[in-house]
Amino acid sequence: MNGDSSKKQVAIAQAYFAVQTRRQELSDQLNEDMKRLSLRERVRQAHLALSGAAKNAGVIRFDQFYAAGYRGLYEMGLKDIKSKKGIPEHEELMDYAGREELAANEFKLTQTEAKLKRENVSDELAARDVHKKVGAEIRTAIENVGGTMPEDLPAEPPIKSIRENVRKALPKSPSRKKNE
Repeated sequence: MNGDSSKKQVAIAQAYFAVQTRRQELSDQLNEDMKRLSLRERVRQAHLALSGAAKNAGVIRFDQFYAAGYRGLYEMGLKDIKSKKGIPEHEELMDYAGREELAANEFKLTQTEAKLKRENVSDELAARDVHKKVGAEIRTAIENVGGTMPEDLPAEPPIKSIRENVRKALPKSPSRKKNE
């Protein structure tokens, strides 16, 4: 790359390596974006599964049930989390979460679901308590491994823009071409 670019062969080689480097950077970013999209979808599915388990456990006030989980993991309410991260109030927190934060939340959701089922929880207050305690235990685990607390992780670009970037970057399949 430090050769004499006035020489044709050096200039061609420099251009080639510059293009290849950029292609690799774009490929790496696309790979990270796809991992985040996949994890966001897993969190969405885990949320739905937990909602079913919570309903079976007698939860009626789902806003309070989910608030308890946030208080356990983040030690603050959803409104305060969004405010701290600069996320608009009407947006979904998880749509601005990076992979680390999404993973912590997926673990909280799946473990709460499992505990509600395993312990046959059948009371709304008990279900709320389970959600908060599971969140707090995951917070403790993050602290024990020297991780960053989820409320201190930065907000990422919204998942909608990541979805759009991936859509634009991937080659169009025959079915996508027909739909556009």
